[in-house]
Amino acid sequence: MATGFTRPAGGRGVTLLLVGATVGLGNVWRFPWLVGEYGGGAFLLLYLLCLAGLGLPLMIAELVIGERAGVAAPRGLGRLAIREGHSRAWGVIGVASVAAGVLLLPVYGIVGGWSLAYIFRAAGGSFEGLDTLAAARLFRALVHDGEALLGWYTLFIGAAVLVAGRDVRYGIEVAARWFVPLLAVLLGALVAAQWESPGLPAALAFLFVPDWGAVTVEAVLAALGHAFFTLSLGAGVMIAFGAYCRGGVIFPAVATVVMDTLFAVLAGLAVLPALFNGGLSASGGAGLAFQTLPVVFGGM
Repeated sequence: MATGFTRPAGGRGVTLLLVGATVGLGNVWRFPWLVGEYGGGAFLLLYLLCLAGLGLPLMIAELVIGERAGVAAPRGLGRLAIREGHSRAWGVIGVASVAAGVLLLPVYGIVGGWSLAYIFRAAGGSFEGLDTLAAARLFRALVHDGEALLGWYTLFIGAAVLVAGRDVRYGIEVAARWFVPLLAVLLGALVAAQWESPGLPAALAFLFVPDWGAVTVEAVLAALGHAFFTLSLGAGVMIAFGAYCRGGVIFPAVATVVMDTLFAVLAGLAVLPALFNGGLSASGGAGLAFQTLPVVFGGM
């Protein structure tokens, strides 16, 4: 391999890498916020159509590029262009995709910092007996504390560098093997805790019964943007991981999209019942999950 990385352990290792690259903040933080902002079931249906119509085909295309090139996007696109008799200048697109990933990093770093802060707050018992209004105040206090945010941001980026620095097999794959199942268990526990919540029927109706009046151009664009965001498309990620695919890309791509969607729905079922139980609006913005999940944790 020209990448200098160690290949993942087998085909399942590649699939796990792809799931680990897509499942995470986009599902737990961004999906409940967007589904609340753009009409619940209508947004979910638009999102599924965008995944099937554009997200999955583009993901397969990026994986194929990586598989054929054998290296990451900046060198891979240029190498493929030369192989097909075209200009090496096509490699500029690979450089641009990596630059897009770098521009996204601060967003992940900020929200990842929020997540780390909440892990320590949960461990310290800060969520015990918390109601929705108190949870909203707790979140506002965090986002207005610049020094604390800088510290959590730095800690999150440092952890990401440590994992990535151990290369794919011994860093990213090991992290995915631990944290993807852990996230599944955690979301399952949160959904189970909401099973007898008074807000569950309203949440189920909101999430699975489309409100066609909420279908707007803005909602379509939001669904399309989230499909790209959650699958890490256009950022060179899938091209890089495609370099490790040796048994075909169709099954890993389909499995990843299915798992990513399941995690998103679980996150919605974890967040929305607490929201409706507290009488709050579903359009709570970017901090929606951080203002509702603490209430669920506090009641467990």
